Amino acid sequence: MISDGLQIEKAEIQDDWQGSLRCLQRENGTINRTLALEDLLYKREQTIESLTCEVQAYKHRMMSYGLTEAEAEGVDGME
Repeated sequence: MISDGLQIEKAEIQDDWQGSLRCLQRENGTINRTLALEDLLYKREQTIESLTCEVQAYKHRMMSYGLTEAEAEGVDGME
């Protein structure tokens, strides 16, 4: 019957749709993990930049007390 054929076609379409939905959900999960990792990487880079600035400020402060640049960097056995 036509009705049976339509029911089968409807079931096939629903199966295809559900498969596509699962695929999209997996992709979305991957995208979310990628964004989270990129955010962590950005924060890590910001922390490194901040610490680099702090080290430079400390080095300049040490040099203002009369240390040479090499001494302020801990070179020549001053470590």
